[in-house]
Amino acid sequence: MMKRPYAKGFTLVEVIVSLAVLSMILLALVASMRMLADTQERLNERVEATQRFQAVSGFLTDVVRHALPLASHAEDNSDMLLFEGAEEQLTLVAPVRSAGQVSGLQVVRFQLDGTGRLLVLFSVFPDVEEVRWDELEQHVLLDGVEARFAYRAEAGGEWLDIWDSDELPELVRLRVKLDRSQWPDLLIRPLHFSKGGS
Repeated sequence: MMKRPYAKGFTLVEVIVSLAVLSMILLALVASMRMLADTQERLNERVEATQRFQAVSGFLTDVVRHALPLASHAEDNSDMLLFEGAEEQLTLVAPVRSAGQVSGLQVVRFQLDGTGRLLVLFSVFPDVEEVRWDELEQHVLLDGVEARFAYRAEAGGEWLDIWDSDELPELVRLRVKLDRSQWPDLLIRPLHFSKGGS
């Protein structure tokens, strides 16, 4: 009887073990690629949110910096400053340069609508007494935010939630929380601020 030479190749057990190891390597590779894609998506969302916030803060800064200390004649024959501030709303008169809006003096209102949106509304100046804010087109500046306005009368003074003075504030602050993270406070000094009315 002739001896059979040993067959050359892999046994079934070796093939199964090799396939199992290869499938684990492929699974780890797919998981790391998915994690990399998710990270890239989150990073893109963060960059987009940052760019949006920078654009909005630039627009808001431009408008508030150029707020004018104009007065409106009230029903009781007194003059009231057309700069009204609250925690969730800021109304002022400023020259607005915007491609989608009529350029020139505008009554501008920034407001938080209670659903996480920061809105801006425009009305042509001097139609202040005639403004029907609820009938104007609302433009969404930021969505998914928590934000608050505050106002300071003088350097080192305390921040106020409401501004109803007959002068412009020294500083306007917008504190924004976007995507569950606190953003740096936006501090804006109106150019026409005059300390003590001088």
